[in-house]
Amino acid sequence: MKARHSDRPEDGYAATARLQMPAPSNSTIEASRPSQAPIHQVPPIDRSFERLEQLARVHGGSYDSYIATDTQGKEYFWSSDGQGVLCTVPKGGYVFVYGGILAPQESRRALVTEFLADCKRKRMTPSFFNAGLEDVQLLEEFGFRATKFGEEPIVELENCTWRGKDYEWVRRQTNYCLRNQLQFEEVRRDQMTGAEWNALMDEMDVISAHFLEEKPHASRMQNIVSRFCRDLMFGQRIFVARNTELQRVEAFVICNPCLDQNMWAIESYRKRRDAVRGVIPFLMHQCMTVFQQEEASYVTLSMLPLIRCETPRPGDSWVLRRMVTLAHKRFGAIYDSAGLYHFKTRFRPHRFDDRFICAYHRVTPGLLWAGMQSWGFHQVSLTTTLKKLFHQKKKKADRSQLAKPKATGDNRNAA
Repeated sequence: MKARHSDRPEDGYAATARLQMPAPSNSTIEASRPSQAPIHQVPPIDRSFERLEQLARVHGGSYDSYIATDTQGKEYFWSSDGQGVLCTVPKGGYVFVYGGILAPQESRRALVTEFLADCKRKRMTPSFFNAGLEDVQLLEEFGFRATKFGEEPIVELENCTWRGKDYEWVRRQTNYCLRNQLQFEEVRRDQMTGAEWNALMDEMDVISAHFLEEKPHASRMQNIVSRFCRDLMFGQRIFVARNTELQRVEAFVICNPCLDQNMWAIESYRKRRDAVRGVIPFLMHQCMTVFQQEEASYVTLSMLPLIRCETPRPGDSWVLRRMVTLAHKRFGAIYDSAGLYHFKTRFRPHRFDDRFICAYHRVTPGLLWAGMQSWGFHQVSLTTTLKKLFHQKKKKADRSQLAKPKATGDNRNAA
């Protein structure tokens, strides 16, 4: 765990585990009783990992909120009253906030105020990644400029029937997988022996590594996507598609809790290179069915970067907006936002929530470069990128049939 602890009371950064002071001896207690009046001590502020996890699970409203509980490479800024926390990643003179403002509604303004004061004292320039409209409205009051970076598709489970023409494609993938002896199940650490869990994690390690080898960024993406860890973060859940004929796991999905488990994020998925066709849609469909049975209200299909970002909004950065629009149109071999949009709209999201990058006062070249380093966008495999570009050119006719986003402001799907 990498987290900074400071003895200065004005510094909101602290380790996520509380320090335990040694208990006084009996002789010390007896000696102090006659001469000292009762002291009303203020209870210590809880900055433990358990408190961090609770804030992310209960107040996190986006797919990346729970990723904040992965402490690798992160620091945490706590409000002075311990009611809120920000997950931060410093890069040079810049500090990036991921996961949103993790605090109750009544504590959010105070948390941002203290954070900005700390940044000013340290001469750090803050930015918030993947901020929702609610966060944007608050941050703009402090001088932040919000530029749209993408959208987050949300499925409203109570309005999702899985019947009719709209869901025909999803049903077809599920039926095909079932005919090919795939079995859906949730794997739980507390229901397995140590040997069984380690064997499963070894198998999933291999699947994950092979899956990422085919991506231009491989495992270099960070902070905006979760890492596959053998030890799950508290509230995470793993669902697998098991091939009962071959006795192996074909694919798996990792889901993160949001809004006190009233929403679940289908955040990461991996499959074998030779997996049964349609195994990921099959898993996602089954996961959403489970969440419906548990009476959750929403499922987020995670980020759709670069989608519908060409329309200016008051106070945004035209430089960042042009870069995002250019990336969507010209750099599909590095990040296939068009293909991702086509795939996720197959599940008929009921709305698309705008997501923003909020930069303090202005966007500079230094900020953009530090941001790319923080996200891992600056590291790509040239060989893999060229292979993907060749594959896309080869299937140009098929890709011309991909679903196209409708005009900005239309929150219906465009499948």
